[in-house]
Amino acid sequence: MLQQKTGKVIDKLAWVCMRNGRLLVTRSFGKDTFYIPGGKREAGESDQQALVREVQEEASVSLKEDTIKLYGVFTAPAHGKDPGVMVKVTAYLAEYEGVLKANQEIEALRWVAYGEKKDCSLVTGLIMDQLESEQKFFIAPRIPGGQYKWWLFDADETLFHFRDRAGLDLMFSNLKKDPLSEEQYQDYKERNAMLWAQYEAGAIDAQVLAERRFEPWVTEQYCASKLNNLFLEAMAKVCNPLYGVESLLQSLKSQGVHLGIISNGFAQLQKVRLEKHKLLDYFNFVLTSQEAKVAKPNRAIFDQARSIHMDGVEPEHVLMVGDSLRSDMAGAKNAGMASCWLNVAAQPVPVGVPAPTYEVLSLQHLQQCSSAHVFRDAAQPTAKAAIIKEADVL
Repeated sequence: MLQQKTGKVIDKLAWVCMRNGRLLVTRSFGKDTFYIPGGKREAGESDQQALVREVQEEASVSLKEDTIKLYGVFTAPAHGKDPGVMVKVTAYLAEYEGVLKANQEIEALRWVAYGEKKDCSLVTGLIMDQLESEQKFFIAPRIPGGQYKWWLFDADETLFHFRDRAGLDLMFSNLKKDPLSEEQYQDYKERNAMLWAQYEAGAIDAQVLAERRFEPWVTEQYCASKLNNLFLEAMAKVCNPLYGVESLLQSLKSQGVHLGIISNGFAQLQKVRLEKHKLLDYFNFVLTSQEAKVAKPNRAIFDQARSIHMDGVEPEHVLMVGDSLRSDMAGAKNAGMASCWLNVAAQPVPVGVPAPTYEVLSLQHLQQCSSAHVFRDAAQPTAKAAIIKEADVL
C-alpha cells in the first residue's frame, strides 16, 4: 500500500471494526506487524470514498457509506520508518456488507483482544487504548476445561489456510501452462463447490469429486485423477497453518486434552501438511472422509472416530471445532457433540440454522476461551462481560 507523506507525517485513514469484543486488524505479505484496515486518499477522493475503496481492496467488503462516522484522530511514530516520521490516522466506524476475506496485498485478517496490542503498530495500539477505555474489549468466555476430554478439529480454514488459487497457479506452472484467467478460476470454484456439496450429501464419492473438478484440463498425458494428485501436492506447499495453531495445540495438550482431526479433505493433503509443519504429533488420530467412506455432516464419520480412535468416549465429552456451519457444526450436532464455530468473517448464523455451542473469531480467541487463566493484561481495567455465550450465540 502506498502512503502519503506531508513533511514527516504520513496521513492515513482507518476503519475501526469491532465484533464480539475483538478488533479487526490486517497483516500484509512479508510483514510481522498488524495494522488497522485503511490507507491513503487518492486525488479528489473524500475520506468516505477513500475508506470504502481501501477496505474493499484489503478486506473484500463494502462499507455502508451512510453509516460511516468519525471515531477519532490518532498520531504516533510510524512503524518501520526513520526516527521522527509520524503517522496521523483519522479513524472511522462503519457497518459493512459482504464476507471479510484477505485481499490483494493482505495476507491475513485477525481479530485481536486488548492484550494482543504488542502484535500491532503503535498507532493501532493507540486506537486500542481508546477502545479499551470505553470497555469495548471483552474478557473471553470460558469453555469448561474438564467437560471435553476430546477436541476434534476440521483442517481447511480451521488449522490451515486453503489457498486454492495459489495451488492451481503452482500446479499449472509446474505443468508449463499459463495460469487460469479469473473467469476460468471462477468456473472452477463454482464447479468445485457444487461437487463438494454433492459429496457432503453422499451423492458422489471422493473419486468422482477428484475426477470431475479437473475434467476441463484433461489431456492424453494427464488424466483427471493425475491432475487432482498434482493439485494436492501443490496445495501442500502453499497452505500454511493459521496464525496461533501451534500455540493452541500446545495449550490444549498441556491441559491433558486428546486431539483429533476429522476432515472432508483428501488424506494425501492432510497428512503431508501436518508433517511438513511438524503438527502431526499433537494429534491422536487423523480421519478423512476419503478413508471413512462417509463425509461430514453425516454422524457416521463421528461414530467411526469414537469407536476406532477415541475408546468409545461419550459424545457429550467431545468438542468439534471448525469453520463450516454446514459440515462441522451440523455434523457435531448430528453426533450429539458440542461445537465451536471458528467464525473469522464474523458472519451471523443464518436464519433457521441451529446455533453452535460456542463461537470464536480466531484461534487466539479460542485459546483464551480454553486456557486455565483467561488472557488479559493484569494492569488493565476489567472489561464488561463477554457477549459470546454458550448455546445462544447469534
